[in-house]
Amino acid sequence: MTQINNEILDDGLERVADAARFLGVSRSLIYKLLNAGALPSAKIGNSRRIPIRAVRELAAASLTQKPRPDGRGDGNEEAAGDTAASPELFTD
Repeated sequence: MTQINNEILDDGLERVADAARFLGVSRSLIYKLLNAGALPSAKIGNSRRIPIRAVRELAAASLTQKPRPDGRGDGNEEAAGDTAASPELFTD
């Protein structure tokens, strides 16, 4: 068997339904994210599996924060443009 050296698989794989439950979205949206390339997946038999780390990273990249009342940013302006998926992918 070939050894896979890919850190994204270190946390394991999960079912589409589990990824949807974690993100609080529908299964069909998860399939849209898979088709758009926003989430990687593996086809094992007839099942589609998604790396748990990829789901967590997608959620983290999609986090937003309201501006502070004093008009100052949150200090993470550089990271704001570094997202794995466009926010419009999260609309059902």
